[in-house]
Amino acid sequence: MVVTRFPSLSQTFIALQIAELVNAGFRVDIYNLGEVGDDDWLPEGTQEVFATLNVYHFKNVTVSHEVMAKAVALSDASFYRRVKTRNRLKVLSDTKFNELIKLIYFFQPIKSANIIHYQCLDLGKKVARLKRYGFRMEGIKQLCSLRGSDITKNNNVRKVNWKQLDKFFDWVLPVCEVFKENVIAAGCKSNLQVISSPINTESLLQIKIQRKPNTVLELISVGRLVEKKGLRFAVSMCTKLKKQGVPFKYYIVGDGPLRQDLKNQVLEMGLNDDIFFLGALPSRDTLMQMAKADVLLAPSCRAGNGDSEGIPNVLKEAMLLGLQVVTTRHSGIPELIQHDKNGYLCDEKATDSLFEAISQVLSNKENWQAISNQAKQDVLARFTPSATTQPLIKIYKSYS
Repeated sequence: MVVTRFPSLSQTFIALQIAELVNAGFRVDIYNLGEVGDDDWLPEGTQEVFATLNVYHFKNVTVSHEVMAKAVALSDASFYRRVKTRNRLKVLSDTKFNELIKLIYFFQPIKSANIIHYQCLDLGKKVARLKRYGFRMEGIKQLCSLRGSDITKNNNVRKVNWKQLDKFFDWVLPVCEVFKENVIAAGCKSNLQVISSPINTESLLQIKIQRKPNTVLELISVGRLVEKKGLRFAVSMCTKLKKQGVPFKYYIVGDGPLRQDLKNQVLEMGLNDDIFFLGALPSRDTLMQMAKADVLLAPSCRAGNGDSEGIPNVLKEAMLLGLQVVTTRHSGIPELIQHDKNGYLCDEKATDSLFEAISQVLSNKENWQAISNQAKQDVLARFTPSATTQPLIKIYKSYS
């Protein structure tokens, strides 16, 4: 399994998927090309599984004479000659040359694998590039998951040379039907299978709901503070709530590049006493905070650079915790949320539409329990680690 960061607080679904594969009897080694995360960020109940796994961190590899010598000795001669020749011709910078040598060294153990599964497109493209230089991986099946930024950011899906990658990937695994349609339209001819992201349903079901009937509406948003989360529209909507005399508290959990801009917006709109920034919290603390709230606000939208969501896991978590979910008709979200049945949908980037959805929630309190029950039923049927990983296990077993 090749990942961008491990463990990752924002990608616990990858750890859940790996744990499920291990429990199904597969040996999984993890190759981390990104930052080394904190083991406390592993999903609850998976720590013992990951204590038994081999985790290789690219950050720990430095280009020394020893590494160079081992890379040359371990790699195919044609690979090294090709890279070295290109470097002499100044086609590759010293930095890129050093990175390629490190990757040769780093990926040598992976040659014994039956399957290499990349958890995002950039990872698959990086290793495909090694193969183009002559790095041999005959007989190893190549699988690649596709997530939001893979497909949508800067119109990536149409910039990919799918004709070339189709020769490399045996399976492409989008996380929702919308992404599957997008890659087909872009020219992908690989085998396609939607593999949804799981949530830690077992852990969530053990959380004691702390919600109490009161006259103050408690709202919460959870996620990276980036444009595609649409939180500036949520803040603007709160001014309408205040003008209507609706007592509320709005908690924002997460961090990111737009934190200060959002704080400035709150200050300008005079909402300091109503909106609270809690920062990034450990997964368990985030869920406990959600268990106190009435409504999850998730006004997702297409960012200026095209970056979009798939189906945000926080929606699934909120549904299982009994929150009323208010979100947008964005990307794969309508594949999960059915308006007025298991949640509420509004238009993207539309403060008035978001306010109307919240108003509907407030006027529909007698149906909160029915909507919550349906939401829980839908999540447990589709997004447990077992349910989401079964199609992947079927593919793995076909190559074992």
